[in-house]
Amino acid sequence: SSRKLLWPLHKPKMERYLGLVEEQRSKLQLLLTTATTKTVTQVLRILDESKFQEVQKWLNVVDPASNYSSALALREPGTGNWLLKGCEYIDRKEGRGGVLWLHGIPGCGKSVLSATAIEDVKDLCEANHDHALAYFYFTFSDPEKQKSCNMLLSLISQLPRRLSERGLLGEVVDLYNSTRAIGKSADTKALKDVLSQIIRGFRKTFIILDALDEFPKDAQGSLLSWVSELRVNNKTESLSI
Repeated sequence: SSRKLLWPLHKPKMERYLGLVEEQRSKLQLLLTTATTKTVTQVLRILDESKFQEVQKWLNVVDPASNYSSALALREPGTGNWLLKGCEYIDRKEGRGGVLWLHGIPGCGKSVLSATAIEDVKDLCEANHDHALAYFYFTFSDPEKQKSCNMLLSLISQLPRRLSERGLLGEVVDLYNSTRAIGKSADTKALKDVLSQIIRGFRKTFIILDALDEFPKDAQGSLLSWVSELRVNNKTESLSI
């Protein structure tokens, strides 16, 4: 004859236990969120509006948003869906991170694909407070958008906006004050160090660089070396480029 297995807990008792588990899970989630927020807040310096705008003007010497908007305006419905649905893209967006390189002949639509990816990742970052996105467009038509220091300044400017409305990393403010005091441009190495610190403040950071072929050829090697350094200095799954 068949035997029946008896569940040792009655339904009311089981529901009570499940309720306790859910309560503890919620408390743990709150603690983790609070700890993350405190960690981020500790590295920020909240500025008054005047000072904040002053530093932002220094950081935003160029505006990649205009290139992004122009490229996005050229996009037809459905353009780039093959990229967004591709395993390589999804893996870097949701999985292990790393570098995804898109290459093609001039005029084949790479900038439109970059804009498509930026739009997609922006939606992801809006839904996750510990995710951040920064992008940059190199271009022949604007010499200021062919300088690595301007690229770094722009990336630094974009990332902290996810952390606070008027908060900036203390090192950013100190670097601004020091360069202003001596009347010189920011040191590239110092900018790279500051950017790395900001990246480590997020669980996941996306950096999208477009038109690397429009960056001066004699400096392309150093740019690619920097990209490799970023990968080495950060957890692979926490950074996608």
